[in-house]
Amino acid sequence: MKTLMKDEKLSQYLANSLATVVHGNNDYLNNYLMSGFYDTSIVYSPDKFADILVENYKMYILDLRSLGLRKFFLAAIGPLGCVPYQISKGMIPPGQCVSSINNIVLLFNNLLRSLVDQLNTEYPDSIFVYGDTYNIFDELIADQNSYGKNLEVNGSM
Repeated sequence: MKTLMKDEKLSQYLANSLATVVHGNNDYLNNYLMSGFYDTSIVYSPDKFADILVENYKMYILDLRSLGLRKFFLAAIGPLGCVPYQISKGMIPPGQCVSSINNIVLLFNNLLRSLVDQLNTEYPDSIFVYGDTYNIFDELIADQNSYGKNLEVNGSM
């Protein structure tokens, strides 16, 4: 973008832009929850792993802010315990999600929500919004008939 516009114009453009950031899904799905391939879940407790992810998240957000961005939508992680692959690995009754995985995700989401509050306090010239995607998807799964189609947790929508 620096090649397309002058610094002042770029700063103005970025200050009026909305940065949507989704971070953490793959860190859990393709690392922490794959103990057969990675030792991350052995090395780090769920709390410590969530702390590390949120600290990294904060660095990325502040890097984007240093470029001139001022409006951020920070999305929570959805209920990963309801992902078909996770359900297929667990020994759970049909139609249910893996609650232990969802509890791990909620640790991250709670820290992310706190980070959003912290960033809004520390950077009053910026706007940080927490997107509660977890509860949106949880509601879709829990009350599927209200949305016009019978959605199944096992992935056969």
